[in-house]
Amino acid sequence: MAPIVRNYLPFSISAIALLLLAFVPMPGGSASAQQCGVGICKVAPQLSVPQSEDDAVFFDFDLQQGTDSETFTLAANGLCIALGLNEENDLQVVEDVPPGWDLSDIQCEESSGISVTHIDNGAVFSCNTQSETFIECNFINVLNTPVPTLSEWGMIAAAAGLGLIGVFFVLRNRKVKTA
Repeated sequence: MAPIVRNYLPFSISAIALLLLAFVPMPGGSASAQQCGVGICKVAPQLSVPQSEDDAVFFDFDLQQGTDSETFTLAANGLCIALGLNEENDLQVVEDVPPGWDLSDIQCEESSGISVTHIDNGAVFSCNTQSETFIECNFINVLNTPVPTLSEWGMIAAAAGLGLIGVFFVLRNRKVKTA
């Protein structure tokens, strides 16, 4: 077997097994518990599409569904991730906003089958339909650029400059009154 096939074969089998588990109804479950899906995408308008992993800016997310919790990472303006949910358990996705960034908005497609409730730095998704449905949500981040402030030396220089301007106007005012 070629090295590439040998390295990716276990991954491919695992990925197919996970997909089957995610979308095949479990035995003994109710027929009304259909799967819904949510696509989570990370958008950063100030960044370009990454050409390689070295160019990418990564954002961490925490998800919780029922008693299960996981973390995952998405590259800004990169590939999205698809998450499954069902009627029994809501899916909560929260972004760990890194320093220097602000989560400005979460934009989700409209769907009658999935309701979206916005929370701090995230959203809660509820599947409320008898049929399968899928929506996509964009978590939009922007760089927060701090307002520049003067340092202590800058404040001293500004005060000295204002003092000199004040002295200039006082002397000019005296010359005008004596003339």
